[in-house]
Amino acid sequence: MFNPYRAVLLRWATHKSYIPFVTFLGMPMDKLTRHTGHPFSSVGTGLPTVHLTTTGRKTGQQRTVPVFGLDIGSGVALINSNFGKDSPPGWYFNLVADPHCRLQRGRDLSECEARAATAEERAEIWRKAVVVYPAWETYRRRTEREFDIFVLEPR
Repeated sequence: MFNPYRAVLLRWATHKSYIPFVTFLGMPMDKLTRHTGHPFSSVGTGLPTVHLTTTGRKTGQQRTVPVFGLDIGSGVALINSNFGKDSPPGWYFNLVADPHCRLQRGRDLSECEARAATAEERAEIWRKAVVVYPAWETYRRRTEREFDIFVLEPR
């Protein structure tokens, strides 16, 4: 079924003005709606938003952030695009330092362990990802760095 809100959002997501909007409104709203099981960015768009809790590599404190997570059968895939910025997002460094994390999908919480996707998995996940969220392809063209893809599997 056609969703006009999703169509506008996906087109806007490729524009650089989208980044401040998501950073200053979308992500805080996702954090506020975390306990409802329906993240702000998922409502009306159908984008697969999950909440990832990692342990801060410097502080040791728990950090929860909303991210797009793709269901891949045995787990969830995360792409560290950071909107095409030249540096990865903070959660990436936290997962590299400690792959144990918690994932909230809807109201379901699970303890997970992150690992780098294999070359085969990367290709398949990327194909699926750009169908779900085409802006990832635009983000990839914005930067020289390669996006790492993590697979989070339940422990």
